[in-house]
Amino acid sequence: MPRNKIQESFGDDVGLEHYSFHTVDDYVRAIDTAKTPQDILNLLKAEINDLGFERFSYQVLEPPTGKQKKYYISTFPSEWIKRYNENRYISVDIRDHYAMRKYCPFTWNEAGPTSAFTPAQQQVILEATDFGIRAGGMVPIHGPGPIRAVLTVTSHLPTEEFERFFVTKRHVLHLIAAYTHEKLTQIGFHEVLPRNVKLSPREVETLTRVAEGATTEMIAAKLSISSETVTTYIKNISEKLGTSNRTQAVAIALQLGLIFPKARTEGQETSFICNKK
Repeated sequence: MPRNKIQESFGDDVGLEHYSFHTVDDYVRAIDTAKTPQDILNLLKAEINDLGFERFSYQVLEPPTGKQKKYYISTFPSEWIKRYNENRYISVDIRDHYAMRKYCPFTWNEAGPTSAFTPAQQQVILEATDFGIRAGGMVPIHGPGPIRAVLTVTSHLPTEEFERFFVTKRHVLHLIAAYTHEKLTQIGFHEVLPRNVKLSPREVETLTRVAEGATTEMIAAKLSISSETVTTYIKNISEKLGTSNRTQAVAIALQLGLIFPKARTEGQETSFICNKK
């Protein structure tokens, strides 16, 4: 394919040969017809996968003034999300802090050499690799107003290979992130959470013990019921909350104020939530 003027000026890594901007137009038209945040996020997931990235997260780091909510959606492994939240890694994750000061897409390595990080910061990065999260890039998003958000994409590729790959996609990612963020702010982040959910007393007790770390067998023994009954309770809870596993159910129930486990603290940020400060 003949080199165009942009590629002659800036090199072949601008990504124009890898992804058509007409495809971005198709994506924008699709999200323009979306009615809910879930519609948009389903489209985003498909688009990120088409670009060649394995997982992503979209996170509002600074919420709109007055609403006091933080929004977070992720396709990262649920066990990693659980560990990240329980240990409150967001307070020490150097990459999120770096994103707050940036305007253009960047790879994690640009946040600085690991040797310059604190032990706590290094621990977050080290533990992420246990879940196959070895290299990533971020797209900072500023506005409207005080809102600050970030789109993160990751891959199992070695760092150097990922960085070369990210460079070819960064401009398209920037556009996709901007349009996605704009549409989500128009619709409102709060609509992702289910409304008017009611759990029975037994379901509340069961999910509370799940949140406190109890296994199915432990819950069954404590409540003097069978393990099958516990499993049924959890299945019913997940259906009511629209979740696919108990970790997500706990996360949403916490945000809705449906459970108050002793082992959890207020203000946790969890997967797929609007977090009240």
